[in-house]
Amino acid sequence: MNHVKIRLLLAVLLVFSTVAWADDIAIISLSGTPSGHSNYDLSGYRFTNSNDINVTELGLWASSGTLNDGHFVGIFNTSGNLLASLNLSAGTAGDANGFAWGTLSSPFTLSAGTWIVAGYYNQNSSDLFQAGDFGNAALTMNSGITFNGGQLWFNSNSPFDPTNPNSGTSTFAAGPNRIAFIGPNFQYTEGATSPVPEPASFMLLGTGLVAAAGSVRRKFNK
Repeated sequence: MNHVKIRLLLAVLLVFSTVAWADDIAIISLSGTPSGHSNYDLSGYRFTNSNDINVTELGLWASSGTLNDGHFVGIFNTSGNLLASLNLSAGTAGDANGFAWGTLSSPFTLSAGTWIVAGYYNQNSSDLFQAGDFGNAALTMNSGITFNGGQLWFNSNSPFDPTNPNSGTSTFAAGPNRIAFIGPNFQYTEGATSPVPEPASFMLLGTGLVAAAGSVRRKFNK
């Protein structure tokens, strides 16, 4: 009987060790007119999360499918103070939706509130941002994340430190419905709860438990 319990426990642990947990993505879909960079730009958007979230990855739209340059991507409070950031390397490939991703060294918790996510571009960077002309743009955000308008820090003459964007820059904050300067994205999990497993992982878990239960029945029937 003890051997049966041990085998059942090992089977369950094996299944759980292979479960893939899926993070949510802030921007689900984005379309618009790509635009270049006549300035040194730290561009992105303001957003509001209705619940506490744990940011796990930061990304940037790769307009040519792969990032041509390296880029800083960060999350700021509405005063422009940096909260979390990473650097994406040139050559990082975009996913099916066109975003290249990097993983934070540890998840960063954002309490419910309004924040800014932005990516830094050198002047004339060949990595474009979307909907830069305020024109034919469409944006779909994940449930619980509200788009509050484009945000841009820029300097037309020289590079600036993206970790301290209020120094040596001009600022433009678009209205809450104006989709502009969109390049960055982020992945997250909600609150202190566990993220939702992907559907394929549910199937794997169910298969493993059924197999384990069958093993127990066979032992009892002998």
